[in-house]
Order: sequence, then C-alpha cells, then structure tokens
Amino acid sequence: MLAYYFQTLLFLVLLAIIYFIFRGGVQTWLRMKKRLSKTHIRKLKKGKKNFWWYQALHAETGMGLLYPLNKGFTLVYTLALGLSLVLGWWKPVSVVLCGLMLPLCLSAGIMIAFALIWGNIEEHGRPIVLLAQRKNKGFDSVIFDVAAVLFCLLVGYAHLLLTADLRGMDLRFW
Repeated sequence: MLAYYFQTLLFLVLLAIIYFIFRGGVQTWLRMKKRLSKTHIRKLKKGKKNFWWYQALHAETGMGLLYPLNKGFTLVYTLALGLSLVLGWWKPVSVVLCGLMLPLCLSAGIMIAFALIWGNIEEHGRPIVLLAQRKNKGFDSVIFDVAAVLFCLLVGYAHLLLTADLRGMDLRFW
C-alpha cells in the first residue's frame, strides 16, 4: 500500500509538470491567436482566480473550451492531491483516487497536445511538424508529440493497473 501511495504522488508530480507546459501553450495561444501582449496578459492574470483559472482573460477574450478544461483540471487535481496526501495510504480511498486520476490523465493528454501544437505553430509556423530543428538546436517531430500524448494516457492506465492490483484484479492486456 505504501508503494501505491508514493506512485500516486509521483504520477501527480508528472501531471503538474504537464499542466505547467499547458500554461505555456495557453500563453502562446493568447499572444498569437488573440493578439494580446505579454504585458496585457500579465495584468489580466493578477489575483489567484485570474492566475490559476484565467477568469479575466476568459471574460475579455472568450477562451472557449480551454477555460473549463483548465478550471476542471485544477479543481480535480487539487482534490486528488489533497486526498492522496492525507488518505492515500488507506486502501478504500484507492478507488476514489483512481476515479480522479483517470480524467486527470485524459485531460493532461488533451492539454499537452494543445501546448505542443501551439509550440509548433510558434516555432515552425504550422501545427504538425514531421521533423524540424528548433532554434535552440533541439528537434520537433509529430512522433514526439504523439508520444507525449500517449505518455499521459499510459500514466492513467498504469494508475488503473496499480489500483486493480491493490484490489486483487488483473486488468493487463498482455
């Protein structure tokens, strides 16, 4: 059970990293698509709700599905992190944590895809890049983008397997 506790926390750290990559993609999208300056974006992100949920930016620009995706992710993530830290060692809570982690991982897959697409647009001028060199000598490729999305989905699958193993069920495909 202790291994489950720490693995869940590790997965939550990975999701937090993906979330901050997504925030960078939102910043790029606001600058390129909505034509907002960095200064104006910074002003509209003052305050906790505006920083984490982009409320002022959404009211001014209409962020569409990004707004509920971001808000839902932050709320579910906070609940999952709190529950995991406080009661993650208790076996009955594992089912609830799994129920929270699966939509988080699915959302993270969508969020990382969005961030990578807008990163490609900013760097190369198109959303899908077969293979191209970045200005900083790195490479971008659709293969890396698909791998990042699959990674998010595999984290969700891995957490489902952990929960099933804890409960004595075998859900492996192989």
